[in-house]
Amino acid sequence: MKVFLSHQKRDRDEAAKIAAFLRKCGIDMYFDEFDRELQAALAADNPKAVVILNQRIRPFTAKWHRLSVAGELESPDRKKEFRDDLESLQEVLRGYTGLLATVANVEDITALTDG
Repeated sequence: MKVFLSHQKRDRDEAAKIAAFLRKCGIDMYFDEFDRELQAALAADNPKAVVILNQRIRPFTAKWHRLSVAGELESPDRKKEFRDDLESLQEVLRGYTGLLATVANVEDITALTDG
């Protein structure tokens, strides 16, 4: 199991303490402050990935994680709403895939993975 440590910017220092503790305990986890590639992109003023995370993925996960924990995905109507939201997010992310491939000067594999 891998733990993803999510936090708001204002809670960064406290989250870093928790992350250090988890790391010390040998727990496999992800914490953005420990992500060297992400930090290098931020230092180089390359905010493309951050925009995708903050404006597209975070609202989706904030909504659906809360509802999932509350057990609200058991309803057929909620399941359909979740699938519709996920499909919309996937479509947006496919668009970013091509853009990021161009920026990174790598092959866009979107066509290879589209069913």
